[in-house]
Amino acid sequence: MDGITLTSSSTLTSTSGTSSTTSSSSSVTESAEDAYELFLSVLTTQLETQNPTDPVDVTELSSQLVGYAQLEQQMQTNDYLAALIQATAEQTSDVALSFLGTDVAYGSSAQDYSGGALTWTVEIPDGAQAVTLEVVDAAGETVFETTADSVAAGSSLTFTWDGSLSDAEGTADAGTYSLIATAAASDGSTATLDASATSRATQVTWSSGEPELVLANGTTISLDSVIAASAAA
Repeated sequence: MDGITLTSSSTLTSTSGTSSTTSSSSSVTESAEDAYELFLSVLTTQLETQNPTDPVDVTELSSQLVGYAQLEQQMQTNDYLAALIQATAEQTSDVALSFLGTDVAYGSSAQDYSGGALTWTVEIPDGAQAVTLEVVDAAGETVFETTADSVAAGSSLTFTWDGSLSDAEGTADAGTYSLIATAAASDGSTATLDASATSRATQVTWSSGEPELVLANGTTISLDSVIAASAAA
């Protein structure tokens, strides 16, 4: 298994995916402020031009003042909401930046191979004694297969594939490859395990409007996709 790395480790730390929807509330705030200024202007003009012998009805004036109070309260609410959105966006950005330089496991098995190495992480369940690992191409054909013996239940198995082929010399063609992991128990039963692609976070981008991680394998993922992260070896 030249070039194939299998490591069993429980150092991956689960992390909750965090997402944030950033939205501009400036137009809402500006609209409320414009309405507020218009209200004051109309009210002032109305008081200045009222007929002294027939002043504005107190009931009507009270209703207008209540409307003013409600408008002012709505403007304050808009300001608080804008501040909350901004704080949430900044916090989400901080979370994204904290992933830089770490090895990130995310919710997909498919990865693009172009001559480097691909890494997957598999969680070993209770009762598993061995795990068969198959790398398959986009057509579902197995290009490489190996078995990890004496696995530890509850640990994380990290598998790195360098493009080697099981039945041929050389390396695999460039393309999309996935990992199929199958656990075998002592009673002969088997179970297919979820395999998560793992790659180092090298950059954070905001091109979609919210922070996303750019990985060394060329994949861009949202924070929601992150399953686990560990310090780079």
